[in-house]
Amino acid sequence: MKVPLWLDTTVVPSYHSLCEDLSVDVCIVGAGITGITLAYLLRDSGLKIALIDSDQVIHGTTAYTTAKLTAGQGLIYQDLIQNVGYDGAKLYYESQQEAIDFVAKTIHDLKIDCDFVRLPHYVFTQEASNLSKFEAEYEACRSLNMDCELVESLDLPFPIEKAIAFKNQAQFHPLKYLVGLLKALAEYSNISIYEHTTACEMVFNEDQSSSIITSNGYKVNAKRVVQACHFPFYDDGSLLFSKIEMSHSYLIAVENASSLPHGMYISYESPTRSIRTYQNFLLIGGENHRPGTVKDTNENYEALINFAKEKFQTDAISYEWSTQDVVSIDHMPYIGRLHKDCLNQFVATGYCKWGMSNGTAAALLLNQLIRGMDSPYT
Repeated sequence: MKVPLWLDTTVVPSYHSLCEDLSVDVCIVGAGITGITLAYLLRDSGLKIALIDSDQVIHGTTAYTTAKLTAGQGLIYQDLIQNVGYDGAKLYYESQQEAIDFVAKTIHDLKIDCDFVRLPHYVFTQEASNLSKFEAEYEACRSLNMDCELVESLDLPFPIEKAIAFKNQAQFHPLKYLVGLLKALAEYSNISIYEHTTACEMVFNEDQSSSIITSNGYKVNAKRVVQACHFPFYDDGSLLFSKIEMSHSYLIAVENASSLPHGMYISYESPTRSIRTYQNFLLIGGENHRPGTVKDTNENYEALINFAKEKFQTDAISYEWSTQDVVSIDHMPYIGRLHKDCLNQFVATGYCKWGMSNGTAAALLLNQLIRGMDSPYT
């Protein structure tokens, strides 16, 4: 897999693999944005915590993101109102904004240099046939008290029909941010981190604790287990595998673009085009498909490169990378207890390509559940 911009511009700390049996209060499986943020939130809980990852820390999906922090996730709020009701849709929006505000506050508190900037996020269409959908979505968003507006032009080198501008959103360098959290965690003796430690099997013990059998041959005995590992390795009858699917997408980072737009952008129609900047780079993403359905993935990169040439007059490609995201069937991520009878088994998956805000929202919710607190987002 090609190295993304984020990994190439960050020094990520390394950790030992698990080399003995371990007993903890909480085992978090997956050291991406959800797992690291959750460990950070639990740092002062008095709980003994193990954070394990099958690969290197923050080398999974989190490292291959576009790194947008936004509640403006396409035209989803009409559907959410229909599927989970007005109150449910409003809570979803509020969870995303709360996540963005948490990231902003944490960056300020820890003085993390990660190129965080507040920007609007635009969902746009170039097709007149979509105008009624955009107007209806805008009315739905306004009914939820979202800070947004309907606009007819953008700071892009091509015309649009309409766009919804979601204000007060953000972009950042995700790995620099998470390295900042890892540095903060190093001060806490109750938190241990292990790389190259794959969770292979779950065994339940008589005292209601669980034992995670790892690829190293060692066990992590835990009172509570959090699966923050992209795709859950243990299902326990929740049938999550039947409610989520994988989606593959591609990104390029180019230099010498004819213009660097001020904002973040994503098209509504297919093929999707996601656009943002980082320093002197222009990031362009899209070309979504189900894994295994494309014979030559180079064609997907070529489509993005051609878009950069046509719209931004550059073929100075500095980085190419791709990623796979877990998509839920109803736009709503699966975050919380694995199922209602699992008091000590938690899961976070199905972020629908919006893992920076949803991953943070997941950590905030799971922190409250593990501490025995109520949350409106449960």
